[in-house]
Amino acid sequence: MANAGARAERMSPVARSVVRSGRVVADSEWVEFDTDPGSYDHNDDDLGTSGVDASRLLEVLSRIDCHVYIGETRRGGEYHETFTGPGIEALLGGPIPDGVDPARAWDAAVHPDDYERQANAGSGHRGGGGPVSVEYRVVGYDGVTRWVLDRMWPWPVTPDGRLIYDGVVTDVTELHQTTDALHEALLVAQSANLEIAQSRAVAEQQARTDDLTGLRNRRDFAERLERHLTRAAYDQRPIGLLLIDIDFFKQINDWHGHGAGDQLLTAFAGRLRDATRPDDLVARWGGEEFVVLLTDLGSGNVLAERAEQIRKAIASTPFIVAGQAIGVRVSIGAARSSVALATSDALLAAADGAMYEAKRAGRDRVAVAPAHDSVLAARVGNRGATR
Repeated sequence: MANAGARAERMSPVARSVVRSGRVVADSEWVEFDTDPGSYDHNDDDLGTSGVDASRLLEVLSRIDCHVYIGETRRGGEYHETFTGPGIEALLGGPIPDGVDPARAWDAAVHPDDYERQANAGSGHRGGGGPVSVEYRVVGYDGVTRWVLDRMWPWPVTPDGRLIYDGVVTDVTELHQTTDALHEALLVAQSANLEIAQSRAVAEQQARTDDLTGLRNRRDFAERLERHLTRAAYDQRPIGLLLIDIDFFKQINDWHGHGAGDQLLTAFAGRLRDATRPDDLVARWGGEEFVVLLTDLGSGNVLAERAEQIRKAIASTPFIVAGQAIGVRVSIGAARSSVALATSDALLAAADGAMYEAKRAGRDRVAVAPAHDSVLAARVGNRGATR
């Protein structure tokens, strides 16, 4: 052992220990792996072939990107490190000062917010199995905070109550930085996706909204009408459709100007909305035409009664536009869905034909299409001359 020791380089106090037969022997410069010490005798001649130079082992340990240690916890809870590999100094950002115990130096470097988690990592294990893993931060002598992964393999508890750990500590700072960067990128992507979704929702809403009045537009109403007709047929509960046209609107534009006409349409939309129920669908069909879908007709003459209520609400008070009071009257065509009027085209045509009859009869009135009306729908093409 003396000859072998003379050949080894002098080691620092951090690593002046060796592993022998799976255990640590302190203050030696020779590492000898011997699983069966009685199987052969050691002498100076065969030591060079059966032993491993401790400095060589430490050189290997210094090349791997981790810190290796062996420690033990005694009955009273006192921790003692019996072997400290050279990798500790890289994780601590510099050499440990002279006279400072490596284990105490490591404990002092643990981030205050992580100290309790690190200290209690192995408390629930009473030997065997493993590894026990814990991640925490250490603040090095160089001021750099590093994330480390500490893995400990506990041995069976010794007869005198000591718990021994084989430990490997790896720098996982780059992994944490990458994870944090990915998390940040994910948050940015989620935020961007949310903005895109919101923009799409706004665009979709705008695509379904009349720019002037803020009501649903023709496209949106037509799609909803189809769905309501399907549901009405399934439930066998008819729905009602009102097609409303402002009487003599062209004259209002001619007398007061198109700007006043637009203001009137906006005010008219607001009053029409107020005259309907929350479950009703109100939309601008085009120009001075508006549509209302009545989702709950009940029984009796509800369709005509609801249409008349709306007509009276519109005519009740003049609209004030550009400082001028403008009285507005409407002609309303009403139609109820039925077997004969089960499609949107048929129901709209019936309501449009009834509105034509209301205008022909003198305007400012309600006309209801018969459930099996086909004559009024055929006269749609002639209605323009009566407006």
